[in-house]
Amino acid sequence: MRQANYLRETQYAGLIAEGRLSLGDRAEFRIERLYVKDERSTEVRFSWWKNKKLMMRPLDATEPQLLDLFNEGIRAGVFTPYFRRRLRQLLQQRKRRGVRASLKITSLSSC
Repeated sequence: MRQANYLRETQYAGLIAEGRLSLGDRAEFRIERLYVKDERSTEVRFSWWKNKKLMMRPLDATEPQLLDLFNEGIRAGVFTPYFRRRLRQLLQQRKRRGVRASLKITSLSSC
């Protein structure tokens, strides 16, 4: 990917797209689409920032925060159409399996 396409660039990677979720107190969660130069691959990174610095700790988020962050990532173009399509398919498959499983439990409990 050419340098001109990056929002930001470091020696490590070029930032292609990012979604941000502000936490107040000068902290935020980010979801970023990066081109990692040494790996020559495009990756998605979840990160936690405080005072505009990347924290070298895991991102611990509540489910509502994670959903909001995913939503920001979708809005910002972090995920490819392929990823969004596959995620939708996986959720639909789980939903169908969940319905079948609950039908089995219901039918057994009526015996």
